[in-house]
Amino acid sequence: MAEQTQGEVTFGLKSIARPTPNWAKWAFRIFFYISSLTAFIILSDGDIPQALAIKITKYLTIANMAIHGLSKMFGIDVKDYDQPYFNKSSKH
Repeated sequence: MAEQTQGEVTFGLKSIARPTPNWAKWAFRIFFYISSLTAFIILSDGDIPQALAIKITKYLTIANMAIHGLSKMFGIDVKDYDQPYFNKSSKH
């Protein structure tokens, strides 16, 4: 079982190097899976014009990148906790 990292969840550029909360990881994964399936269905449907299908897929890809970036900006501040995640010499 994965080790739980405890601490206060923060948002911002400083949080990129911190561990991402599980809820943010799963929110991105769910969005990624749904948008990938949507893009596949749109591109494989013969009734949707090819130019429109490509445009929709482009927008879904941009949304995926934006959501992934936002999910990485959530971090767990563990300064008050002793976590092996930040101990570079630990053998995990």
